[in-house]
Amino acid sequence: MLDLWILRWMRRGSLPVEIGRTFHFISDAVTIGLCLLWLSGLGFLALYAMESPEKFENPKLWAKVIVVIALTINGIIIHAFVLPEALRDVSRPLLFGVSHKRAVLFLASGVISGVSWYTAFAFGIFRELNNSVTFSLLVTMWLMLIVAASLATILLWLNFIAHARRPPSLSPPTLK
Repeated sequence: MLDLWILRWMRRGSLPVEIGRTFHFISDAVTIGLCLLWLSGLGFLALYAMESPEKFENPKLWAKVIVVIALTINGIIIHAFVLPEALRDVSRPLLFGVSHKRAVLFLASGVISGVSWYTAFAFGIFRELNNSVTFSLLVTMWLMLIVAASLATILLWLNFIAHARRPPSLSPPTLK
């Protein structure tokens, strides 16, 4: 949901003020979700250690651990640097007045978050990947998804910047 609002924010240039509170609420829910992900994951690891130590040989398990570690580090970065800056004033265009470095951090953290949550979910449900795909291939696929999503995000951002700089008379009409 946050990703869709952020895209809307990029397109329209502002969000209603109450959205800031919603961003905080949803980010807190995501933090709780990440904590539950760690808790359940550690529980499974403990269960595997006691009942099925051979499951530790599954490359998918360790690829998922890497993705969850990346999600955790990225979440810390988002909460410490991205959200406070982004929510400073939701009535202004997204990343307005933000340094290039901060804009890249914001966009990269969003890409890493989106791709990694879906990857962790996929690694959790696709049993076909168990012991049939190497760790390096799984991690490489995840990293390639991040690169592809980053390129798409850069193109989208450049399109928004170009559209924002275009004189009003040259802007295409908006459909309602």
